[in-house]
Amino acid sequence: MNYYVSTPTGSRCLALCRAHGFREFSCPVKISNGKLMARSISTNLDNYALDNGAWLYHVAGLAPDFGRFAAALETKGAGADFVIVPDIVAGGLASLRMSETWLERVLERTPLALVPVQDGMVPGDVAGIVGPRVGIFVGGSRHWKWCSVTEWSTFAHDRGVYIHVGRVNSRRKSALCADLGIHSADGSSVSRFSKTADRFVAAVDPNRQAQGNFRW
Repeated sequence: MNYYVSTPTGSRCLALCRAHGFREFSCPVKISNGKLMARSISTNLDNYALDNGAWLYHVAGLAPDFGRFAAALETKGAGADFVIVPDIVAGGLASLRMSETWLERVLERTPLALVPVQDGMVPGDVAGIVGPRVGIFVGGSRHWKWCSVTEWSTFAHDRGVYIHVGRVNSRRKSALCADLGIHSADGSSVSRFSKTADRFVAAVDPNRQAQGNFRW
């Protein structure tokens, strides 16, 4: 499993990412001193994925504006491991409808697009969308995500499509994702507290032994 660190900066954090093989989860916006602000679309690590920023708008209590994402997509999409298609956090099928309006544009600019699945959605809702270049991003509310991640993993592997889980910030959750065969996960823990990097080392080890597919 690959682990993506949200917007890593600083020499210590970047050194830890390189040492452990972590990748960058780049976002065109950030929250600073409680305010949502634009962020440079440059990346600090060679391997990165591009987020759309919907989660930070949600945290800030604002309606998402994907203008910065659109600009980042133009310059960074081609080199990204994957790009998260715009969505509505915990928005169910309304989120999927939004993602569908962006999907073609994203696919024109990146090799792999991930469609977020949100609260209330089931695999059948995206069965006609996923494929070799369209994978799944498991988002949604905390409770829904961890109650449904096993189902989404089974579906993704049955279909042979890429699956990523967002906001994975603990040793237990990263182990669960690795046990389920999730291809990648992201989190902000390492970028905020460098000492937490060790939580995710075992999960990215290709030789690790499964610890049991426990449920949330």
